[in-house]
Order: sequence, then C-alpha cells, then structure tokens
Amino acid sequence: MKTDSVHDAKILMISYYYPPLNTVSVLRNFQVSKEFAKHFKCVFLITSTNRKRFQARDFEFPDIKIFDAFTLDYKTLLSFRKNTSINIAHTKKNNLLSALFVKLSRSVPFNFIIGEGGFFYILHAFFIAQKLIRRHRIKYIYSSFGPISDHFTAYVLKLFFPDIIWIADYRDLPVSAVLDNVVFKNFQHRFNKFILKKAQIVSTVSTGLAVSLNKYVSYTTLKKCYVLRNGIDADILNFKRQPFEKFTFAYTGSMYGYEHVDIFMEIVDDLIMKKKIKRSDIQVIYAGKDESIWKNEAAKFGLQDIFISKGIVSRTASIDIQRNAHINLVFSATNKGNDGIMTTKFYEYLAAGNPVAVIINGKNKDEEFENIMSDFNAGIVTYTAQAHNDISEFILKNYTDWKISGDIKRPDNSEKIKDFIWENMGNNFVKKISEIS
Repeated sequence: MKTDSVHDAKILMISYYYPPLNTVSVLRNFQVSKEFAKHFKCVFLITSTNRKRFQARDFEFPDIKIFDAFTLDYKTLLSFRKNTSINIAHTKKNNLLSALFVKLSRSVPFNFIIGEGGFFYILHAFFIAQKLIRRHRIKYIYSSFGPISDHFTAYVLKLFFPDIIWIADYRDLPVSAVLDNVVFKNFQHRFNKFILKKAQIVSTVSTGLAVSLNKYVSYTTLKKCYVLRNGIDADILNFKRQPFEKFTFAYTGSMYGYEHVDIFMEIVDDLIMKKKIKRSDIQVIYAGKDESIWKNEAAKFGLQDIFISKGIVSRTASIDIQRNAHINLVFSATNKGNDGIMTTKFYEYLAAGNPVAVIINGKNKDEEFENIMSDFNAGIVTYTAQAHNDISEFILKNYTDWKISGDIKRPDNSEKIKDFIWENMGNNFVKKISEIS
C-alpha cells in the first residue's frame, strides 16, 4: 500500500551501483528502489553504463524507469581486460602505487577525474536528471554514497531546482575513522559538510556512522541522520538447514584491512595443539575475493589442510554457507568509539541463526554491536586484547555441544529478525521522507 503523503509524488534515484552488476554495493540501492516502487507514483533511476560491463546476476527488477549515464572511469578501463573483477583485492591495495591510486580515487577533487563515476558520468547524469525533473515534476532526489559522484550530481541539481527534497544516503563514511582511505582529510570533511547543507535527509547504515555523519549535517534542515540498516529479504528466512558434516567456521565477503584473521587462526591452532578440538573434526570456509589473506594466515599456522576457499560465489551460495556453518565470523573495528562498521552479511548471519563470533580490532566498546548481539543472544562480541581467551571459550563451548549431540544450540529469533526485513524498514523510511514537505 502506498503511503498517502507520497503516493502522488515522483522520485529520482542517482545510483552508480545498481544491478545487474554483481557486487555487495548494489544490493542496498536495489532494495531501496524496490521499496520506493511500492510507495511513490513513479521511480526514475540514473545509473552507470558500467553496470553491464562486469559479472552480472539475475535480478527481478522493480517497476521503475532506468537511465544509463555514460561513464569513463578506471572501472570502465578495467572492463576491457579479460577475466577482471570490478573489485580490487585487498592484497593489491597494499601495493604502494595501488594504495595511493585508491586513496586519490576516493578524494576530492581527484575522484572527479579518476574515481568511480567521474566527470563524464556527472555531466551526463545531470543532463538526464534535469530533463526528467522538468518533464515529470519530480519532487524528491535520492543519491547514494559511494561514489561521491552521485551526491555531487544531486548537489548540483539542488542548485538548479532548490525546491526539490534531497535524500543523501551513505553506505560508508567518506573519511574512515579506522582506515587511511583519503588524502587531505580536513578538506574532505569540509567538502562533505558543504554539500550536505543542501540535503533534507541524510541516511546511513548504522548508529555509529550516523554519529560521525551528524558532524556534517546542517541542523537548520534536520536534527540527526536517519538509520536505515542493510536489511534482509523476507524470502531468505524460509529455509531448511543442512549443517556441514565437519564443525565449520565461515566467513563470506570482502576484507577491508582491519580484520584480525591472524588472531582467529592462532586460536584455532592453539585449541588443536592443546588437543581441545580434533583437527579432523573442523574446517574453515572462506568465500570472497580476498582468499590470499586467508591462505597466508592458514599457512602461517600450518592450517592449510583445514582451510577451504570457495572464491567468489553467488549470493545464494554465500547464504547457504552461512546457514550450514556452525560459527559465522564477523570482523569489525573501532577507533574513537562506535565507528558503525556493520556490513550486510552481519544481518544475513542473524537470519541464518547460527552462533556468531564478532572480533573487533580496537579496545573501544561498540555498544551497537553488543546491543544487537545481546538482544538476539547470537554469540559473542570481543576486542583485540581479550579476543584470544573469549573466542577460545566460545569455540570450545559450541564444539563440545556439537560433539555430544551432533548439533549446536540456536536461539529462536524468528520474530526479532523481522525488524530487519527490507519491507518493514522501507515503510518506516518512506514515512520519514513523507514528513519533509
């Protein structure tokens, strides 16, 4: 059912990342577009021509009108090489020249030249958008970060159409509190604060990110950022679990540079050496583009024989791994407090229902992680200094249950997980948007 206050309105989405491109980044934009299609009279979306150049997967597109903006950026150039992924493995980012390029590509003004989207994308997206706004009397604009090209296009449109209501969404912080991801950090902060003065709503994926983004927000237009989490599809809740025969630890997804894979591997090795768990009983499964990190750490502790890399797999295969594992692993980080690093897979792990072990790189409490994990009785959250003892005990408890009964204990969170279903979150988000006139 369409929300009364917006059902006659039209909205324009500017989203560089959109299906059929097969990356985690597209999922949030895709889900938001599906929810908007349920409520708004018409949804227009401008995306990049790059979306069809790389590995794709099948999507059931919502009833929206899609326009491709011409793009000539470094990912366009990568597409001309055979067998190339749109994602750069973390090990390659550690190369000095590659690391500098990545930082420049994420920093204003360099990202307008070499970053995702870039000059041609912004120019063509603006050209398409202004025609749509004039012709269809569009009331709302939604843009997605990253890349900054989407937000900058929306900002320029606000200069030409000041009455339009702009919703600026952030999947990540433009300047990370944990990673050294940009150059001229103070300038990046000032730039983001400057353009967000034009936004009526700023949304993001976690409370931690909202706290950081609130520093950019103009309090003349809104009081605080809106938290729209990376939710789950209702259809992934209906499944039949078929646990792996061996006691299985699993991690699915990318690595970002703050993960303590070494601590985890050291713990497993220590438990084996002390004969608290049998080597032949266990396996560690990784699925994603950064398998070399896991292979190196497994080799360091002589655990190559229990490590299995699935490489890059479909989302369906990834979710199957999460459902059938005995412990799913999450890595996060804190610097000055709750930095809000909560990836989509965390909510998928909650939906899978198996115990979750969260290892946070840092010593500052992440209350958001702790509260959600506690509410779901989902497992354990620990920090660098305490991780070895905490995770050892957690593994041993679940392993012992598995040895005795052939299975592990799982809490029933079937009702609580519904709070993270996209349809429910989408309804609340649209209500928030409808409050802005």
